[in-house]
Amino acid sequence: MRRLLAFLAAVLLAAPAAAQVPADPEATVVEGLTAAAFLKGPPWWKAEKNGRTVYILGLPTTVPQDLSWDQKLIGWRMDRAQRIILPAAYKTDIDEKRFNLDAVLPPDLKRRLEAARVALGQPQTRYARVNPLTVAARLSEDLRAKADLDWDAGYRGYNSQAARHIFTRKVDTGLHGPVGPVNIETQLACLSTVLDAVEAGPEAYRKAANAWAVGEISGALTGPRGDRWWRCAAPNAEILNRYVSEIEAAVAQPGVEVVVAGIPVHSMVAKGGVVQQLQAAGYQITEPSGLTETR
Repeated sequence: MRRLLAFLAAVLLAAPAAAQVPADPEATVVEGLTAAAFLKGPPWWKAEKNGRTVYILGLPTTVPQDLSWDQKLIGWRMDRAQRIILPAAYKTDIDEKRFNLDAVLPPDLKRRLEAARVALGQPQTRYARVNPLTVAARLSEDLRAKADLDWDAGYRGYNSQAARHIFTRKVDTGLHGPVGPVNIETQLACLSTVLDAVEAGPEAYRKAANAWAVGEISGALTGPRGDRWWRCAAPNAEILNRYVSEIEAAVAQPGVEVVVAGIPVHSMVAKGGVVQQLQAAGYQITEPSGLTETR
């Protein structure tokens, strides 16, 4: 599914050669947080503080379009909620101005890009004369189309359940994405991560998606994330903090006893991620492995 939201007038390439590629704030996973869920379904966390309860559904990365998963708990828990926190959307538009790609591609990336083009059945013109970030975006789109993948499936399932609860206030976590120039080193790094995803193949996505659907968190974390090229261009440390801030704001409201939130699994279990931030803020966390409630 295409979710290209217009937000940038241009992606500039004029950064100095010494520019650093942004670090991924979710690169390090806390192994102690990856135990399989007790309930054989998508993983849920429960956070409690001062008599308030937050149920958090760990959302998947890109999944096959035909993935089937149990959504009953979402509806039941949203029935009890006074606030529903929606997952962040990402700004994913890019600049498609003419660009001399050959002048900046190192030999290894040229070779990998050509192999990916052939594997995806695309003409040479598809990835020519545009900057590396645009190539990454096009590769991602072509991979999803070729392999029937959907980067929105988990988000859409959660959001559609939220939309049914018309009398429950929704909290929009907002948009996130590059807000300025993306240097050439970062663009090439993003292109490399998308090529990693293409080379992993669709079965890697299916394996991770099937693991997520039955609460196998460690298996869910193995899925490629490179097709989400915009995360490379704009690492989401800000979003990790924003999720926690929105939870804190929601439980502080008068009359709010139960909050439901949808947050990506990687964001939950990363070092310095949502689980650890909530623990630092004084929440008692019940992990999926210990959460036995069926409603």
